[in-house]
Amino acid sequence: MAYKTKILIALLLLLSAFGSIYGQIRTPYYSLSLRAGTSLGLHANEGSVFGGGIHIYTLSKKMLSMNYNRKDELDFSFFEGVSPYERINEMNVLYGHYVSTEWLRFEFQLGLALVWGTARGDRIYPQSSYADYKFMTSLFSTTLYEEIPFTTVGFPFRVGLKFTPWKNLSLGMELQGNINNYSSSFSNLFCIEIGVMPMVPRKKIVSD
Repeated sequence: MAYKTKILIALLLLLSAFGSIYGQIRTPYYSLSLRAGTSLGLHANEGSVFGGGIHIYTLSKKMLSMNYNRKDELDFSFFEGVSPYERINEMNVLYGHYVSTEWLRFEFQLGLALVWGTARGDRIYPQSSYADYKFMTSLFSTTLYEEIPFTTVGFPFRVGLKFTPWKNLSLGMELQGNINNYSSSFSNLFCIEIGVMPMVPRKKIVSD
């Protein structure tokens, strides 16, 4: 089966699982999120991360999410670089719990993820091979490694602390991780959410 076909089938299965669970939930609370930050991988260098998600909150403090994250390796070397850079995509479905107060919300979730992208192999190509490959080089020289496309299953988690100044807006930080056999990583992310947030009603101040 072709590489892209496997990814498409796996994405459809994740969407189907999310839709099936969501169809059994009755709740007035939901949000859409955007996030950005940095990632530190067990098999790769530090990278940048951006992504987004859909979050459903139940009245019984349960939480269902579907997220997409894109991770791009950062290269801080000026005189000598490497190629290709590692680029990783992740689509996940997460389930967990949340606790909310008048101003804050704490979240914890676990789930299942599809992970795909480009990894850098161990094989190094000689300088004479550079003309045969369309890679960007650094200012002086670039070490050209084997490029390995991959797809695998990962086990993600997400921990979040959100500040809710208004019922329709949350700001906060998230710690995310994904354990898999190609690109296990941990990310620190700033997150903004819009929607209808679960929160404890605030006490109204009555003036004399």
